[in-house]
Amino acid sequence: MPQPTLQEYQEAIQRTDLCFQDKDLKNGETVPGVFGLPKVISGGFAGVFQVKKNDKSYAARCFLKDVEDIETRYKAIYDFFHRKKIKCIIKFQYIDQGIKVKGKWYPILKMEWLEGQTLSRYIEKNHDKPEDMEDMAQKFMKLVDELKKRGISHGDLHDQNIMVNDNELKLIDYDAMYVPELKNHISSEIGHTNYQHPERTLKDYGPHIDHFSEWAIYTSLKALAKNSTLWETLDGGDQCLIFRNRDYKDPQNSKAFKALEKINNRELETLVETLKNAIYTPRLEDIPSIQDIEKIRKKQDNETIDIEVNLEKIDIRQQSRDNSWIWDNKHPEQQVFTGNHRIGRINLILALLYTLIIEGIYITQTIPSNQIRLIAIGIPILATISFIDYHNQEKVKQRRNQKNRLRKLETLKTENKEKLVEKNTQAEKLRQTTKKKIDTIIEEIQSLNNQKNLEQRKTESKQWNNLREIQYKKERLDKEKQKERQTLLQTKQEKHLTNKLKEHRVITSRITGISVIKRFLLSRNGVKTAADFNEIRTINSFLAGKGARFHLRDGKTISIWWLDPGQINSLRNWRNNLVKKHEKTLPNKLNKQEKNALNKKYRDLEENFKIIEKQIKNTVQIDKKKIAKQFNTQVESRKKDIQRLKEEYSQKLDILEKQVDKINNELDRINWEINIVKHQLKGYNEITFINYIKKILTN
Repeated sequence: MPQPTLQEYQEAIQRTDLCFQDKDLKNGETVPGVFGLPKVISGGFAGVFQVKKNDKSYAARCFLKDVEDIETRYKAIYDFFHRKKIKCIIKFQYIDQGIKVKGKWYPILKMEWLEGQTLSRYIEKNHDKPEDMEDMAQKFMKLVDELKKRGISHGDLHDQNIMVNDNELKLIDYDAMYVPELKNHISSEIGHTNYQHPERTLKDYGPHIDHFSEWAIYTSLKALAKNSTLWETLDGGDQCLIFRNRDYKDPQNSKAFKALEKINNRELETLVETLKNAIYTPRLEDIPSIQDIEKIRKKQDNETIDIEVNLEKIDIRQQSRDNSWIWDNKHPEQQVFTGNHRIGRINLILALLYTLIIEGIYITQTIPSNQIRLIAIGIPILATISFIDYHNQEKVKQRRNQKNRLRKLETLKTENKEKLVEKNTQAEKLRQTTKKKIDTIIEEIQSLNNQKNLEQRKTESKQWNNLREIQYKKERLDKEKQKERQTLLQTKQEKHLTNKLKEHRVITSRITGISVIKRFLLSRNGVKTAADFNEIRTINSFLAGKGARFHLRDGKTISIWWLDPGQINSLRNWRNNLVKKHEKTLPNKLNKQEKNALNKKYRDLEENFKIIEKQIKNTVQIDKKKIAKQFNTQVESRKKDIQRLKEEYSQKLDILEKQVDKINNELDRINWEINIVKHQLKGYNEITFINYIKKILTN
């Protein structure tokens, strides 16, 4: 049943008490608009009127188009939301006999009136606030998550159907909504083209139908968070955010995609690339949801191979294991001279007596000083003998051996420290060499990745040229169909006229000035009916005089010299009058069978073009996957090379660490021995030459 017009609804709704049955609406008042008529918000499929009752407001949504099985759809949607409450969905009620217009009842939706602003209006006011755009992107992600948890889709996500209410997102307009109970139905509409996949049809209906719209909206919000000027440069708000249908039809030359590709942001690059891949995806159910963004990022990270290699540095230095504290609280064993020291005493006594004798001689005798000096040589000799005896004492020898041992240990300690420095140099050289090799491989991987992207873009560009050609042919189908319809009609009219003219035979027709004999001769020359010739021209010949040239229907010409100009004009007028007579009976349209054949031909052509489009898009995906596989194989090989280098580095580092541990253990042993020797040497403090003399004297 055809639905009323918007104007008819406006006229009827002026008397809410007469047009509504619902108590809330019946006892309410409409909000006036221009010229005092009820204010209406109109869309493609419905008009919405605000009805106030006391302190509450309701929306009466009146349908402008007849939607097949609308009652079944809205009953299924209502029952679903009645069982499962969803925050982003507004309460509504489908009323079959909702509004009376010109004596007939029509269905309406009664909804809670939602105060707020549309998403595009909100963005228009706040697009220059990155934090607000980022916040709105997260809220949209939350809204999508809420729908996906219930296994439903809105079906027509766009800036006018998403409302911002108390800083929360709400959805309105549920005409195209999918709930599980509508699984075997087709969609009632394909949604706003600026938010939908260019290949979407009514058959595309299921929990996946919002996926493309999700990417278009989420990418737009994220892009505006990174660069607010996109709103102005891309004319945002004109029934779109920043993308339009033309951007999806030709992404290679899209102003929007080119603008976004200039923004150096890894997250946005992923979103743009995924949206472009979605355009290339012929099967809408294969397009992922924005909920899968983390999986997509991880997959792209694996493909782009953003490698960061941190090679472990070996800690090559002398380990500080100070154990000197053990000896600080331990008193050394004090060493003393032992034995009777008989030789030492005799030597000392002789030295003293000799000294006294020399001194006495010097005082009492007059002996030249040079002789005295000669005699006195014996004193240092005797002293030296005492000193030698001192050094031959066992304790002095022991102390001397300990000092020699300490010097050797210190030398050995220095040598091991130098070995540590050498190992440190080896380790750093190994690290730098390995890092250089890995950096070279990373550069190769990045180069491979760049080549992969370049080859994929070449594939896209090449296939999109083919796709544009198909789209151009599709756009011309209507013109070609119209042209062929005209050609078919013209052919049909020509055939009809020819058949009518064939009914008028020259020999039996009365033609002014042309005798039966001449009419017989014309028939013998091929001009049997009015349909056999199209035109007659008068020709002149020097010998034969004037004659007639007939242009026959089959394209041939014949010349006849026995017709005078008057007879030629009579024959021409006879045919022209017949043409005028039968032109009035020409068919002015194709019959049903001809129309069906023509429509089928162009439906088949359009369907064939759609198949070719899908094949092209599928080819793009296949080719891109092949390219990715080819380059990823090389990348994986280079990644293994990096892993191999890291393993080799670790193995060599382990060897160096073991060598360092060995050196440090040796240093520990040396330090331990040094501390022992130093501790023991403290016990030799009393072993001195003076104490040796004292020992001899006191013994």
